[in-house]
Amino acid sequence: MNGIFKSIWGAWCVLQFDRQALQYFQPTMDEFLKSFRALAFALPLYLIALHFQNMVSLRYSGESFPMGLALIDYAIRWATYLVFAYVFARILNIGHNFLGFAIVFNWVKVWLVIVPLPILALGAYGLLGDGAYGILSLVLFLYMVGVQIFTIYLALGATLVEASGIFLAVFLFDKLIQVGLSV
Repeated sequence: MNGIFKSIWGAWCVLQFDRQALQYFQPTMDEFLKSFRALAFALPLYLIALHFQNMVSLRYSGESFPMGLALIDYAIRWATYLVFAYVFARILNIGHNFLGFAIVFNWVKVWLVIVPLPILALGAYGLLGDGAYGILSLVLFLYMVGVQIFTIYLALGATLVEASGIFLAVFLFDKLIQVGLSV
């Protein structure tokens, strides 16, 4: 199996909470560097998702996120997630698996951009009622939180409590960055 497709398949397995998903990833420096291709791979999908999100936001609040700032936001938030995850993993003394975690995270992130697209598209074009859109968005958010916690748990070798703590800390820092960029 080609390296990119193998990684995308492995990330798909993570989204299904498959504990055997790590077999599709090789925790080497070469694979770590190659895993940043996921950033470029997901960028057009991220811009489509942002377009749909802006359509939804304009419908409900009259505000949107400028597309020019979106590229900066995209790169900064992707990188800071990895930096903060590394810091917290080191604090918890589980940073020895970080290289493998970063590889898995980079490819899982592609799917975390793809998965919301159908709901965002339906919401953007008003094909879901407000209640249905809200419920589906909440369920999707909770699923994506679960995937990220599972990724930390599986790839870093963290306990579920450690994985949840790392996720929560990184999530809060990410929100601070997001607010800072939108001001």
